[in-house]
Amino acid sequence: DLSLSFHYLENLKHAIIYLPLKPPMQYYYVSSPFGMRVHPKTKKKQMHKGIDMAGTWQEEVRASANGTVVFSGRYGSFGKVIKIKHKHHVTTLYGHLHKLLVKKGDTVSEGQIIGKMGATGRVAGAHLHYEIKVKNKAVNPYDFISIGRNLVSSSIIK
Repeated sequence: DLSLSFHYLENLKHAIIYLPLKPPMQYYYVSSPFGMRVHPKTKKKQMHKGIDMAGTWQEEVRASANGTVVFSGRYGSFGKVIKIKHKHHVTTLYGHLHKLLVKKGDTVSEGQIIGKMGATGRVAGAHLHYEIKVKNKAVNPYDFISIGRNLVSSSIIK
């Protein structure tokens, strides 16, 4: 049934639009991946629930998808943090920021500059700690970025 197919495609498009598939920084490299690691400061083995992205000093940090800011301020060892709630039970967290450019309650759109990368909190150097949670469970943000990159490259080819 054609109307069902269109409904499915519309839902798929909606899911893609509201998922954080873009990297939060334009220029970066992953300085610490998702998963078990020895913490650079505490030297204890622990789960790293995000990825650390190093870039140029005070690199602009952007919202990776449309959403609502649910937290903007200091948050323990993460220093200055922004947390955004997206659709589909997804949240993103941006940590160790130098500057916060949005406040709690703000609606942000994908690509909007929300802060500047920094070295606040417990860090060995300037970077962005970037987390994605689905239904409050940490997932590897790099998987989302890879899917986004593949979607972009395949749409350019066609």
